[in-house]
Amino acid sequence: VQMRPEDLAGHDALLEGMAAVLRTGLKEPHPARDLALQLVFHELRPVHEEGIVLLLEALRVACRKAAAAAATVLLEPRVDFEVECPPESVSAVLADLNARQAEIREVRAAVLHVSVRGIVRLAAVLGFTTRLRSITRGLGTMHITSRDLVEALDEPETRPRS
Repeated sequence: VQMRPEDLAGHDALLEGMAAVLRTGLKEPHPARDLALQLVFHELRPVHEEGIVLLLEALRVACRKAAAAAATVLLEPRVDFEVECPPESVSAVLADLNARQAEIREVRAAVLHVSVRGIVRLAAVLGFTTRLRSITRGLGTMHITSRDLVEALDEPETRPRS
């Protein structure tokens, strides 16, 4: 079978549609990772614009049905953090980090500040800088760097109530 480049344009749109389905999520609005989809054409022929729209919708439905039947895992990011605060604030900072289920790896004291390093789920530290500012009277700082992805917790709220 000989195909002209313009005949394959519709098939390129289908492949782009598959990529978009994976980016926008299958079960929930979260991108899919470590997943392979194979698009098998029973018959390869030119696809026109109207047909592409219908095929893309069929693709979305098929992907969502496959995801519903599969054992999917929701992942969330974890970050490495470093908090610097005055020595008189360190116990309150540690208590707040503990309430956020942070894994404290190191506490290092210097003359003018204490440095606390560890790992925490990103969702757990949303809003922490505001709390840190209150605890330390504006003298605390926090730095985070991306670490990895882990399975999300069942409970949606991991932050303590302020």
